[in-house]
Amino acid sequence: MDRHPILFPLGGTPILAYTLEFLECGGVEEIFLLASTPGPIQSYLESSRWSQRGCAIKVRVLSAPQAISVGNFLREVDRRGLVKSYFVLIRGGVVSNLALSSIVEEHRKRKEVDKDVILMTMVLMQTESRTAFNPQR
Repeated sequence: MDRHPILFPLGGTPILAYTLEFLECGGVEEIFLLASTPGPIQSYLESSRWSQRGCAIKVRVLSAPQAISVGNFLREVDRRGLVKSYFVLIRGGVVSNLALSSIVEEHRKRKEVDKDVILMTMVLMQTESRTAFNPQR
């Protein structure tokens, strides 16, 4: 059985669960997971707390079989009219403890300054180059 990369376990828990938990803790209420092969992801969700009644967030898995890049997925989101307001774009498999709600709040404050501006907020992390993988060592 082939396993989708975001379903590989980290500490016994599928990586996707960490991403969903991060979004839930950040105040996200609805999540659209777009995947070129959604079957394994849907199966995992159906057997997890994310599909239980009373879960704080709504998670939907959508098939996008032709999508092979982030740009393809964004065009699919636009084509389906899924987003009407602020949204967080994140790749599956992110494990983080950043304060997402404060990042979103900062974005909203910047938008209030000029309501007509198109605004995007990116979160980047700097790493030390000496910790990067170096096959010469």
